[in-house]
Amino acid sequence: MRDAIGHGNSSKPSNTGLRASFPKYQYPDMIRADDLLLTDHFGLNRTRLTLGVSMGGMHIWMMGAEYPGFSDALMPIATSPVEVAGHNRLFRKFITELITLDLAWKGGDYEE
Repeated sequence: MRDAIGHGNSSKPSNTGLRASFPKYQYPDMIRADDLLLTDHFGLNRTRLTLGVSMGGMHIWMMGAEYPGFSDALMPIATSPVEVAGHNRLFRKFITELITLDLAWKGGDYEE
């Protein structure tokens, strides 16, 4: 198993020294990286089953939409193929605002 871009031991702003200069990426970039890993690195042209849990489940939904037919079956676990909304969206917005209002944030060029 590997870590998604920006998570675990993968490249991310905090472990590359780039901080706010780290290249911007979104879910489609992560899905493309998954596709390249499977096709270019492992040489696969299809899978019998693609499985993901939680955020990995979101990857599965998106991979199925972006690369239909690559996998015979998709198994997203503990996830829904919907945009974050309602209470969860407000909570995430609140947390993001708290972080960015902190003087130590420095526009993403934080030191700790």
